[in-house]
Amino acid sequence: MTLKAISKTLFSSSALLLLAACSSGMPAPEPVLLSQFNQNTDRFGVVSTVGKAEGTIQKNGRSCDIYKIYTTGLTAGGRAAMGGEVVTSVATLGLAQVIWAP
Repeated sequence: MTLKAISKTLFSSSALLLLAACSSGMPAPEPVLLSQFNQNTDRFGVVSTVGKAEGTIQKNGRSCDIYKIYTTGLTAGGRAAMGGEVVTSVATLGLAQVIWAP
């Protein structure tokens, strides 16, 4: 094998490994401690902590925001599944993304 062929192979392999490391998955959501909020917490404080509301409803003539939040983190099984996604993505040079992508 010539030096040119070896460098081409090395470059191609490196490029494939770098592409395989790019995941299309979303990071795990961070849990929110509900104890940080009380009846007198203003809307700005809530929005700056948990983000934009999913929607708004009217209740007793007042506007109420609806949020989707996580109050607990990933279980051991959930963390293992996320680790498995990374390992399979690298091991298959990115082809596993076809399976893991939503």
